[in-house]
Amino acid sequence: MSDLPSTMKAMVLTGHGDVDMYHWHEDWPTPEPGPDDVVIKVGACGLNNTDVNTRSGWYSKAVDEATTGGAYDEVDDEDPTWGGRPITFPRIQGADPVGRVIAVGTNADKKIIGKRVLIAGWIRDRNEGMLERANVTEADTVLIPGASGGVGGALIQLAKRRGARVIALASEAKHKDVAELNPDLLLPRAPEDLRTALGDEKITVVADVVGGDGWPALIEVLERGGRYTCSGAIAGPIVNFDLRTFYLRDLTFTGSTSIPQKVFHNIVQYIEDGSIKPMLAATYPLAELREAQTAFIEKRHTGNIVVVP
Repeated sequence: MSDLPSTMKAMVLTGHGDVDMYHWHEDWPTPEPGPDDVVIKVGACGLNNTDVNTRSGWYSKAVDEATTGGAYDEVDDEDPTWGGRPITFPRIQGADPVGRVIAVGTNADKKIIGKRVLIAGWIRDRNEGMLERANVTEADTVLIPGASGGVGGALIQLAKRRGARVIALASEAKHKDVAELNPDLLLPRAPEDLRTALGDEKITVVADVVGGDGWPALIEVLERGGRYTCSGAIAGPIVNFDLRTFYLRDLTFTGSTSIPQKVFHNIVQYIEDGSIKPMLAATYPLAELREAQTAFIEKRHTGNIVVVP
């Protein structure tokens, strides 16, 4: 038995829909650890598109719109999540938490109680990982759409750390913030003619989380033998794909959801040694998750938004 309190505060998602599907509880049952489990008291949790898309039902194949965070009439509770299985409710979200271990199961090491932890909550296919799968090196020039977001900012820094030349696309209102990450070239979010805007740049890798109507232009600027890697589609999942460009230029496409375990450990090390830095846009109390997620969806921020107890 543990000394855990019987209840906890929680923002509970009750079904697919808009942010009004979140309900605040101050007496939600505290989970008891199984034999191999630990219980972590969350100190902070980053917001991400995965939680938004799961709540709204965007991963359903019935939806072909851009990520908006709203409700989709075509979706019901039996639609699969991005993992391919039906989702169940009620559920407590939060894929990117940090905190302290406060209880452990009978088979777990009791010495870790009280330890501060960062959580990598993935069931992994160890062959995935965005820059890892695209095999980015110092010989590459990497084009990063959506560079002002949390993932985009990380991609800039991690690609630079690999020695690559980095070209970032972001709305001009956010250029000052994105420039602090030192991309080699910073362009508007959607240039009227991307090839002209790039000038003599030779793009060997596109690292994309955007998709949408501008997607064909990203593929057209890839050099022969180039690589496209994708971990999101916030501007829309359905794109116009010319197979001739794909096969005549010998392009390689990779998808990325989970990451190899070493990547998580490496990123923590890079933050600790100052190689890369997190970009915190705003902090909200958990009870205001609806407001925090609304701000996240509006995309007026640079970096990421975090909720705290």
